[in-house]
Amino acid sequence: MNKIVLINCYFGKFPEYFDCFLKSCERNNTVDYLFFSDDTRSDLPSNVKIIKTSFKELRELIQSKFDFEITLNSPYKLCDYKPAYGYIFSEYLEGCDFWGYCDIDMVFGDVREFLTEDVFNIYDKIYQFGHLTLYKNNDSNNRVFMDEGEPFYKDAFQTDVITVFDEVDGVQKKYDKRGLKTYKERDYADITPRHERFLLTKAYVNIENDNHKHQIFTYENGKVFRYYLDEKQVKKEEFIYIHFQKRNLPIVKELGDKFFITYKGFIPFEGEVTEYDVKKYNKFKLLPELKVVLKHKKWKLVRKIKKTRGRA
Repeated sequence: MNKIVLINCYFGKFPEYFDCFLKSCERNNTVDYLFFSDDTRSDLPSNVKIIKTSFKELRELIQSKFDFEITLNSPYKLCDYKPAYGYIFSEYLEGCDFWGYCDIDMVFGDVREFLTEDVFNIYDKIYQFGHLTLYKNNDSNNRVFMDEGEPFYKDAFQTDVITVFDEVDGVQKKYDKRGLKTYKERDYADITPRHERFLLTKAYVNIENDNHKHQIFTYENGKVFRYYLDEKQVKKEEFIYIHFQKRNLPIVKELGDKFFITYKGFIPFEGEVTEYDVKKYNKFKLLPELKVVLKHKKWKLVRKIKKTRGRA
């Protein structure tokens, strides 16, 4: 079985929903999760390890790997360095077959159900977005981010602007240019931040409609599902994980092995999911919806202004 190590750098106190993330990590006990963090919590599953470090110390480590002055003034800027983690943290990755990075605003389903040995044997890179990406662990693959041609990694590492070097318009272009194989299946539930209710994002996906009027998401005994209504019949499909990006979701009650994942938070349930549940937990509400839409538009405008100033 291919050995997997997922890396995350996180500074500050972990959010409340981190417990849900950890629960899903624990069920994927054939995957190792490695955190570089200044958080002091120790109640971790056996396959989750925290390397205690400060942001300053981590910055110094990253700087030591490059012969030019990097720009890394805040933890958020680390997203541009993610494709270099295999090179930066190589000493922690000895013996692993694939390394990767992931966000924590997500809940894993059954990773091995989707990423089979055949997938690992065929592809050099798995997925192309920052919430979860994996790379075959060898010296050549770990240096693809350094390839010549746009986007240039030095440009990404020397500006304070977020360039999204870790995603489709960044390092993925280098893999496509080389003709290296990337697994690009959309078998995950990436929730758009543009709406209050949970809808799958359509970014970079050429599909007319992949959402349903009534749909909810659940975690059940190590698996992630979407339930939806099709002509009043409850149907479901499985995902490798759900990414509820940019939402600080609360844990409504103490969680067992089954819970709804909703814009209101994580809500435990028992028994089977019904039509009533599907309609109840992901309703459209006009005023909250408008607030989220306007908030996201403001965020996009501020980000665009910062990018423009960074290039000036």
